[in-house]
Amino acid sequence: MKKRARLQADQVLHSLARAAKTPEQYQVRLQSQQVSQTASRTAETPEQRQSRLQEDQAYHRVTRADETPIKHVARLLGLRKQRNVAITLK
Repeated sequence: MKKRARLQADQVLHSLARAAKTPEQYQVRLQSQQVSQTASRTAETPEQRQSRLQEDQAYHRVTRADETPIKHVARLLGLRKQRNVAITLK
């Protein structure tokens, strides 16, 4: 329980710190993350890539299974904004 409370407190602090950043600082952070992510992904083997993708799929499957109908609609609206995807309800 203590670990969970500490993680939640850290998450709040990071969220506040991110909210206080300027758009320029935000862009620099995103570009930095993208560079390091691209570098690590180019160095990974096909087996590592497959493993990473399977972990991502499992995480997203659990997240979608847990979502309420309202969260489902909100997620689809977000996707629609990103990709102009048609919305279908569960």
